[in-house]
Amino acid sequence: MINSSKTSFKLIAFLLLLVAPIEKNYSQTFWQKKLSHHFKTDTPSWVDKRLKKDFSNLRRSLPSSHEIKKFLRTLKTRHEFGILQIKRGRVYLPMIRGCRTFYEQPYRIKALKRAITKILSITALPDIDLLVFFGDGIHETPPLPTLCFSKDKNCKNAILIPDPESLAGLVDFHQAVHSYDIAFDKKSPLAFWRGATTGGNYTLNNWKNFTRSKAVLFSLKNPDLLDAKFTTAIGNHSKDLRVLLKKLGAFSKFTDLKDQLKYKYLLDLDGNCCAYSRFNWILLSNSVCLKHQSNYEQWYYDALTPFKHYIPFASDFSDFSNILELAKKNPTTCKTISKEATLFAKQNLTLYPCLTYLYRVLSKYSGQKNSL
Repeated sequence: MINSSKTSFKLIAFLLLLVAPIEKNYSQTFWQKKLSHHFKTDTPSWVDKRLKKDFSNLRRSLPSSHEIKKFLRTLKTRHEFGILQIKRGRVYLPMIRGCRTFYEQPYRIKALKRAITKILSITALPDIDLLVFFGDGIHETPPLPTLCFSKDKNCKNAILIPDPESLAGLVDFHQAVHSYDIAFDKKSPLAFWRGATTGGNYTLNNWKNFTRSKAVLFSLKNPDLLDAKFTTAIGNHSKDLRVLLKKLGAFSKFTDLKDQLKYKYLLDLDGNCCAYSRFNWILLSNSVCLKHQSNYEQWYYDALTPFKHYIPFASDFSDFSNILELAKKNPTTCKTISKEATLFAKQNLTLYPCLTYLYRVLSKYSGQKNSL
């Protein structure tokens, strides 16, 4: 009996060793086939328009490796520019002698490298050097063509690519929406927002000028319409300002996504630039996104239509009461907006479409570079 048990155990262990790599290879083949299928599908018209817009706004030809490194060496203060190299089918982040490149965002670098590596596992790309801005967004036109995650609409020389959270799949956010979202009719009729004090250096003299502050102030005056609070103070805010904000009741505890989904109207407010993941998961949900008018944009913003995918309002909140009243009087229209937004998010903002968009940017970049 003992020998028989030992033999059975060894046989099972041997079979597990055989099966494990088969399952792993099958998993890799599955996602690679799926991604390859996306690469081969027809490019949506909005993607072609966005790529044409970004590449036609370049003020000069695409830079060489030498030009990128020379530019990086001229930056004497802390910055978030970096260079990525695609070389012989691999991605590199070279350290440049004499360059004070400031890599404050290791997660963003890692996410972009991983995304490009996945693309290279499907298809080959020529050797190219890419200037990338790893910060939140570009506010002024850079001297050389630069890949970025968000930007001011007036900036030239800036080529938009999906943000690192989207390139990583936003799995936790999307799963939470899938698991916890409820029907629009069952949600609270309040508008809701939570976020940090980003968007600039808040002081006692200027803090009321920021869009996020305007939301909180409106909420304090109109708690029956909007529940908006800061959850975290980020930046070199003075102690006096922190004391004032707490005294006003401007802060609240962190609210997880599950509880935010209980509200019909969810605000998307810019911080330092676009709020990457928030707009994404709100569009995916059964809630309606209320988005303030802004000059900041991401790669897919041009594909969205006001009052079809979201409801716009003025950044100074001057029309917010009227906009919210209009929304409440038209629940059927709001549900239609929510459904259109969800459809768009499923088709364009999940992992494979985001990787495909990055692939199309890199293909156009390398094709344009090699044609010079």
